[in-house]
Amino acid sequence: MYALSSQDEGFSLEETSARAIADVYLDRSDDIIVNRPESTVKGENISSKGSEFAKKLTNVGNNLAVEYKGKLFRNSEHAYQTWKSGEFDEVAYNSTDTWKPRGSKPTNKQTSYQTMVEILTAKL
Repeated sequence: MYALSSQDEGFSLEETSARAIADVYLDRSDDIIVNRPESTVKGENISSKGSEFAKKLTNVGNNLAVEYKGKLFRNSEHAYQTWKSGEFDEVAYNSTDTWKPRGSKPTNKQTSYQTMVEILTAKL
């Protein structure tokens, strides 16, 4: 799990997200995270129209199951909608809407970014 730190100060949300994903993606063997020099880390526009790697990271429109906090979700959007409030939202979890599950709890703006980072990291 990537935790925001003082080293992230001065970086945009996109740069911090890319750093978090790159730090974990570079080496997951034996749960040892290996950091490469920043000059070798290439940025990625994460969108459904990006590279194959980017498409796998998009939330909506993929069927890459993700396990998060002990539960299996059909994709990362399903996980995010269930946990965006900071609490488990059973309505969102049980939603049959495959594009964007509808929940009953509002987004917690103080924790939702870190929640998404954790979910994307779990997807890797």
